[in-house]
Amino acid sequence: MRYTKTVYLINKEQDDGSMRLTPVSGEEWYAVKRNGANLAPEQRRYFIELSVEETDLTDRVILETSREEYLKWHRERMASARNLACGKKTFRFVSLDADTEFNASAVPDYNFNMSDEIDFLTDLSRVRDRLAVWKPWAVDMLDLYISGRKDECVSVLSAKYGVSERTIRNYRSAFKDYIRELLRVDV
Repeated sequence: MRYTKTVYLINKEQDDGSMRLTPVSGEEWYAVKRNGANLAPEQRRYFIELSVEETDLTDRVILETSREEYLKWHRERMASARNLACGKKTFRFVSLDADTEFNASAVPDYNFNMSDEIDFLTDLSRVRDRLAVWKPWAVDMLDLYISGRKDECVSVLSAKYGVSERTIRNYRSAFKDYIRELLRVDV
């Protein structure tokens, strides 16, 4: 596979002390990987690869992420490789319960636009910066929402900030209003 362009995004501390995904050179990325090779798994920095294929050329983004997100991505990638290897065999599995007619609308659309993904990551970084300036707890709430743990946010943030769950519910309401105003979309 030939790559036309590779973008490396790592978390770097900004002048104001916040962390933000920042484009770096390949040498900087390799240095980060080398420095983390001998660290314990909890202390390492983790990266995932996003690729977009156009004809025989492929663009990719390598971006730093949390260990949990990396493990999820790695599991999905390994499952995909196993499925691909099974698909190369001469036999197929067909469910007897499934409708035998081909339904194109049932096949998910995996079109991927790298520039849209980079725009999304940049916008997310800006939202995080604005939230950090607005309220210190807002970034934690955003992280919980993004990780799919919005139902747990009241108890988690209540314990972290030492305030009542009712206060966190009020925070959550203010958070939703602020996000709606910031993005001008429904949350």
